[in-house]
Amino acid sequence: MKYHILSFLISWIFPNKKLRSEFRNFCKKAQNERNVQKIQLHYKKVLKTLKRKFKKKIKIVFLSTTTSKFAYKYIYNAFNKYKNYDVQILLYPYQFEVKKMSSNFKNKLKNNFDYFKMLGYNVDYAFDFKKNEYKKLSQFKPDIVFFEQPYDDVIPKEFKVNNIYKNTLPMFVGYGSQITNGKCEYTPALYKQVFAYFVDNPYIKDFLISKHGFEGSNIVVSGHPKLDAYLEGINYSNQIWKTVTKKRVIWAPHFSFYEKSILRYGTFDWNYKFLYNFAKNHPEIEFIFKPHPEIKRFIAASKLMRIDELQQYYDQWDELANAQLYEDGEYMDMFRTSDCMITDCNSFLYEYLLTKKPIIHLIRKTSVGHNKFGQELIRGYYPARDLNELEAQIKSVVIEGNDPLLPVRLDIIKNVLCQPDINGGVAQYIADYVNTCIENGEREI
Repeated sequence: MKYHILSFLISWIFPNKKLRSEFRNFCKKAQNERNVQKIQLHYKKVLKTLKRKFKKKIKIVFLSTTTSKFAYKYIYNAFNKYKNYDVQILLYPYQFEVKKMSSNFKNKLKNNFDYFKMLGYNVDYAFDFKKNEYKKLSQFKPDIVFFEQPYDDVIPKEFKVNNIYKNTLPMFVGYGSQITNGKCEYTPALYKQVFAYFVDNPYIKDFLISKHGFEGSNIVVSGHPKLDAYLEGINYSNQIWKTVTKKRVIWAPHFSFYEKSILRYGTFDWNYKFLYNFAKNHPEIEFIFKPHPEIKRFIAASKLMRIDELQQYYDQWDELANAQLYEDGEYMDMFRTSDCMITDCNSFLYEYLLTKKPIIHLIRKTSVGHNKFGQELIRGYYPARDLNELEAQIKSVVIEGNDPLLPVRLDIIKNVLCQPDINGGVAQYIADYVNTCIENGEREI
């Protein structure tokens, strides 16, 4: 008899629904922990196999749903420099897109494929368009799999750690930094299951161990590979902005503006009209409207706007002589050539910091707040909790050029950010870690 069935039957010895539910949850948690221990123990066998294979070719695949969330550019390049690694990007759609049977996700996948191909990546589809189903990862014969996102509703069952761990080493680097108090930042099962979970700062590792029951041996403090972009020169041939003389401002709204959101960081609902009108009425400033990839879905679901109204709103930004819409593709050069960002997006509060430019931090009063690392970061930003504060901050920071918090940001960069002191930055640190584990046939401590 299966364990979950047995625990369900035993639970009926308890006299009420609450106690039965608590018992079942306890049993489920215990079973999950046993499963994690079994998986982690098995990685010793996988490592020994890969050590024997090391002098031949180790196959690494990077799972990706969209270019805007692809955090593995520099890790891909770091492994690609080794002769004994074969690297590949595998594209797949969200499960809810497949269920809707929409052609939009197929067009998006093909556009992402063309984009990666144009940049010279080895890329393929992990989705069968004819059968309208996910492919099994085993057909690509991966030895190492880097996951893009940790959430169960995003990862198809064909890709889940439980189904691939016997022959591969699964790994994870978040597409953004963990700076919030949101429960979803710490609880995905994948974090405990993967062979290596690379985090961008020691605060997160300490918190996972002290508050969420992590054993900790699979958590590696590495810094975030996205910040390796700052080690490169700016590619000025890829001209993003329309002008060269105007102040340049990025507005990047998060999707979590609705009250049922786990994070409730988004502020789009109270400032989207104001910011469009401000851009329209200030032709001396150039704007880029860079919405979160998921925001369209939640705007429609929350009924803030109809689909046609939303499309009209997006089009209006693109039609302004001093503004444009930027949805997909790389954005670090955009960050570095801007003068200021206006955002409530938690990842960008981290990623923009190394520009040393100011952020006007849009704050929702009902948000879940920031963790210890996040609180350190936002000390250097200018808060805007309503339209009056937002307008005042834009006038002071953008128009008048005031930035009294610059020394604070410089201190944060120096004393808070985790940046490995090696050539190649975070990506090389991660590649070296993995390479050492395989070469030695055991986990690097």
